[in-house]
Amino acid sequence: MPLDGQLIFDSPDDAALYEAALARAAALGGRIARVDIAPFLAIARRLYDGAWVAERSAALRGMLTEKPDSLHPITRGILAAGLPLLTIDAWEDFHAAAEARRLARVLFAGADLLLLPTAPGLPSLAELAAAPVAANSRLGTYTNFVNICDLAALAIPSGYRRDGRPVGLTLVGPAFAEARLAGLGAALHAAAGGGLGALGGVVPPPPAPPALAADELPLLAIGAHMSGLPLNPQMLRHGGRFLAEAATAPAYRLHDLGGRPGLVRVAAGGVAVAGEVWAFPAAAIGPFLAEIPPPRLRPGGAGGWQRPLGFLCEAAGAAGTPDISATGGWRAYLAMKDNT
Repeated sequence: MPLDGQLIFDSPDDAALYEAALARAAALGGRIARVDIAPFLAIARRLYDGAWVAERSAALRGMLTEKPDSLHPITRGILAAGLPLLTIDAWEDFHAAAEARRLARVLFAGADLLLLPTAPGLPSLAELAAAPVAANSRLGTYTNFVNICDLAALAIPSGYRRDGRPVGLTLVGPAFAEARLAGLGAALHAAAGGGLGALGGVVPPPPAPPALAADELPLLAIGAHMSGLPLNPQMLRHGGRFLAEAATAPAYRLHDLGGRPGLVRVAAGGVAVAGEVWAFPAAAIGPFLAEIPPPRLRPGGAGGWQRPLGFLCEAAGAAGTPDISATGGWRAYLAMKDNT
């Protein structure tokens, strides 16, 4: 979500409905963090004030200069504003767009998506007629930058203001993230309650996570790489996607190896250890594993989900460390430590 000063709302209702949408995202397991979107907001303003206006003017230059009366006065005014722009203006816009795209790559290396208001609010018809360009530019505050920065976005309903005007939430992600946005959007839409569309039809339940693709492998996470924990951004950066909560067969003991878990297979006295199964691009497995410092770890089968890849800890590596198997899993162990 944006920094406080970057959130603009036309009414307290718009702000309250946005906060409620963020709360639903958190309740679904999302981790909400504030990020600086100032470069995106600046690029959004250039859509009506910069080189992209001239691009439209060039497409209709003949009609604009030879048959101006055939255009709606508002459209004619927008296109005419592009005629006096200079090449240097275009290059300034292109450089700003390139920098915004670079910042987007950095942002989405550690985040699934941006959760933004679809618009600061909705203007009345009278307001739109009085200042159509300004009103449309304001409506695009949180969306006009999406195409320019080569991003993907999905708008979903998030409720209604007390005056009956609808309010939306927009999910923004990197290019080609439509499938992820659609899945998350469906879950958030269902969690919002209410009906489907203006006629109030029943909102379908969110779809189950898609099956593994041909180039993906199932990966079992039982420690800090799980959703919402400190190392989860590594999973996301390499293209991992959450599939389901899972547990191992009851054949393991779990140890605290000094801030990270060690899973030890035992012949007797084992427990089922809670974890998560992620779909992981096969080509990214090597680079991902190279980022994990090995405290005497070795690859091994973990069972429980078509034998996904995972790590087992040698018994010698776990010698003398706390046996935390009774907690059932790393997340539960961390919660117990936080409460003591």
